This record gives sequence, C-alpha cells and structure tokens, in this order.
Amino acid sequence: MNIIYLIDIGSDLIIDMLNSLWTALNWILENIGSLGMFVLTLFYVVYTKRLMQQGEANLKQARKPEVIAYFELDRANILNFMVKNIGSSPAIDVTINFTMLRGEINDERFHSTYMLNHPISTLAPEQNIFTFVDILPNLIDTNKDFPMVKIDLEYYDSKKDKYIESFVLDINMYKGTSRVNNKETHDLVKEVEKIRKLLQKR
Repeated sequence: MNIIYLIDIGSDLIIDMLNSLWTALNWILENIGSLGMFVLTLFYVVYTKRLMQQGEANLKQARKPEVIAYFELDRANILNFMVKNIGSSPAIDVTINFTMLRGEINDERFHSTYMLNHPISTLAPEQNIFTFVDILPNLIDTNKDFPMVKIDLEYYDSKKDKYIESFVLDINMYKGTSRVNNKETHDLVKEVEKIRKLLQKR
C-alpha cells in the first residue's frame, strides 16, 4: 500500500510539474509572439518613415535649380563668361561673386557687366546668360599663363531655400586649343580689337 501511495504522489508531482512547464512555455510563446509583432511593427514604421523622407529628398533634388558658371571659347578665340541654370526649376536672385586667383582681366566692360554687379532676378531652366571677356591671346601673362578665377554663386528656389555653389575656373585649360587656324583672320581680329580700344579712348 505504501509503495502504491508513493507512486501516486510521484505521478501527481510529475503531472503538476508538466502542467507548470506547459503554462510557462505558453506564456513565453505568447509574449515572444507579442514582442516579435511589436518589433516588426516598429521596424515597419521606421522603415516607412525613412522611405518617405528619402522620397521627399529625391523629389526636392529633382525639382531644384542648379546654376553653373564657366568660360567658353568660340571659333574666333573670343572668350565668353557663361552662367546657366541646368536644373529643373527657376533660380531666383542669382548673385555672382568674381575673385581673381591668377592674372588679370582688364576689359572694363566685362567688370561692369550687369550680372556681375546685380542679382539676376530669375534664371529659367536651361536658360543661360553670357558676356564677352576678351580675345584669348590678350589674357596671357608674362609667365605664359591665363587667368584663374573663383566664382561664388548664391541663389534661391521658389520656396526661398538658399543654395551656394563655388567654382574655380582656370583658363589655362584652353592652352594649345586655338580655334583659329588662319593667321590672317587672327591678325584681323586683333587689329579690329585695337581699333575698338582706340575709339573708346577718344
């Protein structure tokens, strides 16, 4: 009888232990499932927010103005200074700051150009403005170098967001790329330029 009683007590203990273990396992599974769902939901919210922010940034980038400045040499060795909006929206109040880093540009007409002294009110997408600088050979110095300049641009978009761009332009890049092959034509251009300067002094 005592043996049977002990066996019954042992069975009950085992059953109680198994029931407790099962209850604990169920609690763990339920809580792990809830925690996993919480973590997954949090990840989804954070990921979605980042996607939206990235999308807004990409949209702003695609719609922003982008103004560049550069020198362009034409076939007659005439150097022009160009400002162009290569962006997809208008650039507002474009300000150009022009700093000489090497050499000189002596043509007073260039330095008195309106766009170098006043903001450009609106520069439409793909619109460019240019002004005559000088004939390339006139710009070479005693070291056989051409001028180098730093251009600082400031402008706004239609929402009044400000943009700042800087460019270093080295006219030495045109060394050895003379566009005039006919010496007589080149000399004629130089003579015309001399006549123009003489007339301006009168």
